Parts: sequence; C-alpha cells; structure tokens
Amino acid sequence: MKPEDLFALVQRLNGPMEALGALAAELRIQTEGLSPDPAVQRALDAVIAALGIELPALAALPRDAKLAAAGGIAAFLRQAADVVEHPEREPGWAFTDGAFLQNQGRMSMSIAHVVATLAPSLGDLASRLDGGPATFLDVGTGVGWLAIAMANRFPGLRVLGLDVHDTALRIGRQNVRDAALEGRIELRHGNVTELAERDAFDLAFVAAPFLSKDIVPLALQRTRDALRPGGILLFGTFATIDDPLATATQALRIVRSGGHPWALLDACAEVSAAGFARAHVVERTWKAPIALIAAEKAD
Repeated sequence: MKPEDLFALVQRLNGPMEALGALAAELRIQTEGLSPDPAVQRALDAVIAALGIELPALAALPRDAKLAAAGGIAAFLRQAADVVEHPEREPGWAFTDGAFLQNQGRMSMSIAHVVATLAPSLGDLASRLDGGPATFLDVGTGVGWLAIAMANRFPGLRVLGLDVHDTALRIGRQNVRDAALEGRIELRHGNVTELAERDAFDLAFVAAPFLSKDIVPLALQRTRDALRPGGILLFGTFATIDDPLATATQALRIVRSGGHPWALLDACAEVSAAGFARAHVVERTWKAPIALIAAEKAD
C-alpha cells in the first residue's frame, strides 16, 4: 500500500462516520429540544438529506426509537475512539462515564418491541406477559433501560435486573426512580453465575456480548434454574449487516467489551448444552441490531 492509498481510504471511511454523528445530533435536537446555530442546522439538514432521510419522517418516529438510535450511535463512536486511544487495554468493560453508559443502555430499549413481536411464537409467553403478573430477569441490565422499556410495555410485569457494574447500577436506579417504576423493578448487584432464585421467572434475557466465553455455560445453567417450567430464555447478541467489514468491527467491539463474538449456531448449541429445550436461532423480522437464540425450560 502506498501512503496516498492509505489517505484515500481514510477519506472514504470518514464520510460515513461523520454522517452517523450528524444523524445522532439531529436525533438529539429532536428529542431534547436543543437549538443549534442556524448555519449548523442547515448543514445538518443537508447531511440528513444526503442520507436519503426526510426530516418530517424522522420527526414522526417514536421518541423511544430516536433515543435508542442516538444512544447507539454515540456509544459506537465512543467505543471506536477508545480503540484509537487505548489499543493496548485488556478486554473487559472499562467505561464509567455516565453519559456513555446511558447511551449504551438506550440501545436495549428496542428489545422490548422485539419481545412483544416474538411472544406469540414462544410457547405461552404472550399469555404470561399480557394476562397477569409475570416476571422478567434482565441479565446484564446496565443502566436499566431494557428493564424500564419492558415494564412500560407490559403493565403487569415485575423485573429483576442483574449486573456487576456499580456505576451503571447507580445510574439505573435513578432511571427507575425517574420512570416511577420502583415498585416493579429491582436492580441488583450480582453475578448471574451466583443467581440463587429457582422457578421464579417467566422470561430471561441474557446480554451475551458482555459475558466472557468461559462463564457462559454456568450463566446459562443458573438462568435455566431461575426460570419457571415453560419459561423462555432469550440469549441476545449484536447483529449487523451481511458485510465482512461490519462483521469484523462488531467482533472487535464485542471482544473489547470482554465478550465472545458467537456464531449463532454455536451459541444455539451452547444453550442446548445448558439443558434448554427447543433452542433455535430466531429469524430476524426486525431491524434493531439484535440477534436472538430462543429456548424453553422444559416442564
């Protein structure tokens, strides 16, 4: 490679990266009521138009969707910057900045919509969630946005969110208070491998990108034990477009976070080995960047 080839590559990749930043900025303007300088706003509008997005259509989207997208973009850009700044850092979750943790967490809000879409196809999960009191275990809850989104989506649901990150839990508990859901959501410090509950939950979501490969077997076994008979596991990881570069950068992000970039069929086999029944890769009918393995605790 010649130096000019390297500079040309940087220039080609820079445009999409800055466009992502502009899109996140516009989403924040719409959801937070920010007022940029008119010249900056016109320049942002031009970027949004170049992306093929009509501003009225963007404005009409649900606020939660815009918050999740803006948070996801900000989190991805921050993690990309961390690779530049600290390529020598050991794998593991090293972020303590509150704004970043909030952005990272907001990405998970869209999972509640995916759960509502999938529930009718997963045993009797829909009737459990819609028909009365039900319980949800959120493993890797972070700042609690999935727990909050699930409680809002299913009014009878009670939620236990589990995490080992003290800063995220502190922020999450404030998020729960702000959402007036303290009576239905508990955020607990704890490792899923030490989970003591038995036959207690109707649904569990396990955030695979933040679990090291060596603890996944025990984490799945403890989650299985915590589910009621017929309860559903959703083992979730990031999804991306079918593109080698996107796949490689996603794997880098997961490894840097301390997780394992599972091939979906390998993850499915891991879930089956933990004693779950009917483990399968869920066909994606949604655009949220999440891929799921679903399984059931046998009666």
